[in-house]
Amino acid sequence: MIRAFIGIILLIFNLSFFGQIYLTVNEVPKPHECNTVFVSDPEGFIDANSEARINNMLNYISDEYDFEVAVVVLNSIDKKDALDFATDLGNHWNIGNGEKGIVLLVVISDKNMAIATGYVSEKYISDEKTKQIQEEIIIPYFKNGQYSRGIYHGVVELQEIISHINY
Repeated sequence: MIRAFIGIILLIFNLSFFGQIYLTVNEVPKPHECNTVFVSDPEGFIDANSEARINNMLNYISDEYDFEVAVVVLNSIDKKDALDFATDLGNHWNIGNGEKGIVLLVVISDKNMAIATGYVSEKYISDEKTKQIQEEIIIPYFKNGQYSRGIYHGVVELQEIISHINY
């Protein structure tokens, strides 16, 4: 009886510790497949109200400024480099036709994130600026477990930058 109990405990531990799901770029659900416009959050880290607010803002950015921003929230990408993953995802989905696109990737259990920019986007939003947005705006919310608020305020900052771009 004790051996069976210990076996069950070990099984549960192994499933919870080693049973994480790691998605590849090809496996991440496209936002349009998740019944949302620009947010892919297959495990539901963002609450529904916040997701609607973020989608509304991203839709406005797309309509008003012709930039496409995708927000992707995943549990884990198996310790892969977040910026490489976000860039590959943006290319795979053809966000902003590869030019006027931005992917904001948040990886919860890996405690990692990245903002990947397309060819035109990177001219206006430098790597230093994306790092600043992460460190000064998004991460302080994340430290308090407020993922939805951190992402929302990060998107607000991206919109502010995009709104001042003159071609």
